[in-house]
Amino acid sequence: ILLTYDLFGFLPGKPWARKLYARNGEVMLEDKKDGRTTLNPQALVDAVEVENIHLKFTRGDKLRHVTIVRASGSFSSGNVSGEAVSAKNRITFDKLRREWDGGLRGAVTAEGENLKDLAEIVGASAPDTPPFDVNGELRMHQRTWSVEGLGGRVGDSDIGGAVSVDLKPEKPFLTVDLKSDKLDFDDMGVVFGIPVGAGRGETANEEQRVAKARYDQSARLIPDTHLDFARLAAVNANISYEAPRVVDAPFGVNAMTIKGELRDQVLDFSRFLVRTTGQGDLDARIRINAQDDPAKTRATGTLDKLPITRIVDTSFVRGTLNGRFALNMTGSGFREAFGSATGEAGIWSNNSEVAKIATEAAGLDFGEILLLLATNEDREYLKSRCLAGGLTFRNGLGELNPAVIDNKDSLIAASGHIDLRTEKLDIEVFALPHDVSIGKLFGDIRVRGTMRNPDISALDEKTVLQAGLSTLLASVTGALAALPFIEAGGEPDAPCAQLLADARNPSEAKTPPAKKEDPRKKS
Repeated sequence: ILLTYDLFGFLPGKPWARKLYARNGEVMLEDKKDGRTTLNPQALVDAVEVENIHLKFTRGDKLRHVTIVRASGSFSSGNVSGEAVSAKNRITFDKLRREWDGGLRGAVTAEGENLKDLAEIVGASAPDTPPFDVNGELRMHQRTWSVEGLGGRVGDSDIGGAVSVDLKPEKPFLTVDLKSDKLDFDDMGVVFGIPVGAGRGETANEEQRVAKARYDQSARLIPDTHLDFARLAAVNANISYEAPRVVDAPFGVNAMTIKGELRDQVLDFSRFLVRTTGQGDLDARIRINAQDDPAKTRATGTLDKLPITRIVDTSFVRGTLNGRFALNMTGSGFREAFGSATGEAGIWSNNSEVAKIATEAAGLDFGEILLLLATNEDREYLKSRCLAGGLTFRNGLGELNPAVIDNKDSLIAASGHIDLRTEKLDIEVFALPHDVSIGKLFGDIRVRGTMRNPDISALDEKTVLQAGLSTLLASVTGALAALPFIEAGGEPDAPCAQLLADARNPSEAKTPPAKKEDPRKKS
């Protein structure tokens, strides 16, 4: 090490050293308990020429290592360039210069495997990310680090905007204002344990590959992911993120906007807006209180004009869905939180239509199904008088209130429950005809299994008894064999006004579903 002093270093704005030569050294920065250690080389020295200098310091009770591979140039002339590495992260600087107020400004490029590791170096916090390669204009002034004009890529997504961290408060304050013109969903999905597209041809790191392997091998739909709420304790923050185009996302998600703030381990998203193809919106407000363990979450929001085909991939039902929900959850993991869900949700549609063949299939009306399949005409759709349903959740168990589709042909209803703790389904679907049906089987369609692997069955004891009766009548005369399969119809219309009102205001729905009278028992 060789240090050349400046005789005028006592003057304001003048560094004490004119030039620093250093090679093959190690520096341990002071371990201040308040975590406010920082390094402003431009305030101490003007010109530098260093190589292979290891810096060690403590951030968040963890020893950090940064190696200055090389650095040379003059801060006053604005031509300092350099390169530093920390673990799998690499940072390069160019045209660093000292400004009139003593701050430092210059170009910076950062690349590595996970932005979380880079954020921890400067005392900030970030979620796990895929590999990144970003650049921008670095500014360091009075213990505030910021990067403006940010650009580059995180995984297979572009990124732009600005990020800053203010180290002056006892708890650093992080400001994030970012935008991706095109977001590849699996780049964000690693946060939730569902990097759906990570794999061959995708930019991915070990965290993504492990998360995808676990999810692919699981029989569960809800990922087994625990959020590291300890990171929320590290900083306070304002967060804004916008992605006007999203690709490779589930349910047809094609745009996203997130705005929120973090204060003392309470993360409050004032807006979590998700758009789908067809301009259907999920607009939610989510508040996560991680001051206690386990964390407590309150989620409320609305669903607006979401295409039905985005939830169920079928050509038999068309139209859009609206919805409203309010849920309280407790848990630091997704499965734990959803397994405790308590609250209400309701859905309804003002423009749904059901293909006639689907209406008959819901009631196992094989006679009309065969007739419809035999014709070569365009599929006929029946406009619904109403489509509405409600779910009441208690400790993860969701009861249908029930869900109903009513049209001029039939009343189709579904009742039962969804257990978010085990993801098991037990739902019964039945149709009550408004017309005369030939070929009707009086057996219910039951949906069991799990949310990820549902099992649909149609035969029950009633169906077996009916088939036996048909065989007995057929031994007398062939024409009589059809009698057990003829239903007179004439079922009353559903009370659509009340059903729609309950769906729009699920918390005001009157009777618990388990106590509602089975409409099939009515004469």
